[in-house]
Amino acid sequence: MPARRGVRGDRGEEVGWKARGEAEVVPRRGRGPQRPRPGGAFPHRVAADAATRGLRHGDSGVIRKPSAAELLTAAELYASLGWQLVPLHELLANGRCSCGRECGTSAGKHPRPSKWQEVATSNPVTIQHWWSRTPTANVGMKTGSGSGLVAIDIDPPHGEGALLALSDGVLPPTLTMTTGKGRRLLYAIPDSLEIEPQTVPFKDDDGHESIRLQGGNSGAQCVLPPSWHYSGRRYEWVAGHGPSEIEAAPMPGWVIAIMCPDPEPRHADPVRTNNDGDSPFAQFNARGDWWTEILAPAGAKQCGRGGQSVEYATRPGKKGGVSASIGHYRARDGSPALHVFSGNWPHLDGGRTYDKSGAYARIFHRGDFSAAGKDLLARGYGTPKARAGSGRNPVEDRVVRLERAVRLLAQELTQLRAERNGQQA
Repeated sequence: MPARRGVRGDRGEEVGWKARGEAEVVPRRGRGPQRPRPGGAFPHRVAADAATRGLRHGDSGVIRKPSAAELLTAAELYASLGWQLVPLHELLANGRCSCGRECGTSAGKHPRPSKWQEVATSNPVTIQHWWSRTPTANVGMKTGSGSGLVAIDIDPPHGEGALLALSDGVLPPTLTMTTGKGRRLLYAIPDSLEIEPQTVPFKDDDGHESIRLQGGNSGAQCVLPPSWHYSGRRYEWVAGHGPSEIEAAPMPGWVIAIMCPDPEPRHADPVRTNNDGDSPFAQFNARGDWWTEILAPAGAKQCGRGGQSVEYATRPGKKGGVSASIGHYRARDGSPALHVFSGNWPHLDGGRTYDKSGAYARIFHRGDFSAAGKDLLARGYGTPKARAGSGRNPVEDRVVRLERAVRLLAQELTQLRAERNGQQA
């Protein structure tokens, strides 16, 4: 189960939430949050199959609104696991949110306490107090270090395909629930890992958000079963993947690569030639395109897009999965940089960050910056003065271009042969 990280102890007092919205002081009693174990805070609920069955629809398949008893039982179960909870607004009989505002698709998803990030807790006394005041409140959990979990939301129609591309099929069995329109996975944060405050969205080619990764201390929260979704459906644990049936698996490597990149990435070595604004390297960094001039010709594929103009790439020779990011870090001149996660990217080092000219020189010229500079000059990068100083004639320029084309064709042929052999295997 996820390690207990950052959960406050039992000393002092905690601000609770009252039905009319004002704050009151709630004494913190008892042993407080505990690790999930036999004989824990709520052993009769954790061990009982009924506690989990109550979070799913009945055998009749009829969807009904969760009862106050089911919501409280669920909240107590989650609190016994050390998850930091918060009461959410619920849906009224007319389908509107209990907050009284026009919430649209956010109805029943946002917390009741105004400073919920500060009061989210796994203290059983506070949990019982909250749900005795608002028995039909939906159940929310603060993601990140407090609860030791990150959430991955997968929405149709393209979410499952995008997830397969991002993960390359690496999805360890873990806590899994169905939401109103898709599903959500919960993974445990390793003790030694620090996650940046963030919610990372991935969009399809039409710009529609299909996957979200939530974690860190950004104040992100997710809705838990058996809460009531605005669509009229319940949040439900998938059979065999509920908290009394399975533990949260550790974050897979591809999730760590996205949410926890090297906080201080090393930049590419300075180009060993004139790198002022007139040089081919400076102009290529400013005007060159990552995909059309570097990554796609090298055999890499785009596998997702994140927030703030961040893109993700799959390395050459691999069918799927996240191998690098573009735009999460910036080069010295401010242009988007390539940060490589994979240690198997040809001619690039895992854990390093490259500007365009550095990646170009290493991928296509094996790190020969002199040859890379001549190649870029032939392609129109650099001022006429720099080009005149290159000492090359048109025949040599054509030889360079043809040699580069041959290398690219050889790489493509190798990749196609590998794919053919994989299909025949």
